[in-house]
Amino acid sequence: MKRLAILVAAAAVLWSGYWWVEARAFRSLTAGAFADLQADGWEARYSDLSVSGFPNRVDATVEDLVLADPPGDTAWEAPFVQVFRLVYDHSHFIFAFPERQHVTLDGTRSDVTSEGLRASLVLGPGQSLGRLHAEAVRLTAVSDDGRLDLSDLRANLDAVEPGSRDYRLSVAAKDGREADRDLSLRATLTFDAPPGLSDAAARIETIDIARAEYTLPDARVRLSGTLDVDDRGRLSGDVSILAEDWQALLDDAVDEGRVPESWAETAEDALGLVARIRGSEATLDVGLRLERGEVYLGPVRIGEAPRLPAE
Repeated sequence: MKRLAILVAAAAVLWSGYWWVEARAFRSLTAGAFADLQADGWEARYSDLSVSGFPNRVDATVEDLVLADPPGDTAWEAPFVQVFRLVYDHSHFIFAFPERQHVTLDGTRSDVTSEGLRASLVLGPGQSLGRLHAEAVRLTAVSDDGRLDLSDLRANLDAVEPGSRDYRLSVAAKDGREADRDLSLRATLTFDAPPGLSDAAARIETIDIARAEYTLPDARVRLSGTLDVDDRGRLSGDVSILAEDWQALLDDAVDEGRVPESWAETAEDALGLVARIRGSEATLDVGLRLERGEVYLGPVRIGEAPRLPAE
């Protein structure tokens, strides 16, 4: 019995030492990552990093987090973010986000509020991205450009196979302040290299949209197509769109603050003409052509598509 007690005590001491080494390594890696970003010209800082979770987990809380790229066009500010993993598993991480945070994309700052926003990251070979799953009971983003209200959000990005450049993307959510709209997306993304934790950021080369659908109680729009992405983030390719009761979709976009009313009035006249030419005023069945970010309906340029992050 005495020998058993000694063995148990020795194992406890060894495990405690192992956990302490893992916790210290996490602190060092975090500090090193922020130092690397600062050396590249980023604003990267936090006020405190605490590690807990003994004996089986390494649970870290980073407080007053600020990340911003050198131009300041992309930034993230959060009062805290929590990272959880098992002490013996270096490939699976769980992230928990605060109810309020600020995100800046392309120079536009959004106030983001959420409930139950969580993410799960699993690394593959060579620290490539194996899978990234996110969920939220509720997610709202408000900016000068408009408002986004999502609930029951599920978003998954999974490698087709370990180390692959191809990833399956699926998104499902309820949309709108009354959560009376359904949003879904199934697509395959092809990167120039497997995305992961390496220094070089992977760039999306191709987006194959199997089906994107947005459904209101009395209207629906479906989209499919394949798009290529150049090194400046511009989209090229063909997209098929089927919109049933497209006027209701346009009115809803105005009511939700996603498009200006003046723009909607102009678009309604143009789309109404196209629908009548196609033989149905209520249904819009068209193909759009994208060339280096410019959007065309037949020979007519009708706008510019958003750019993806470039190299």
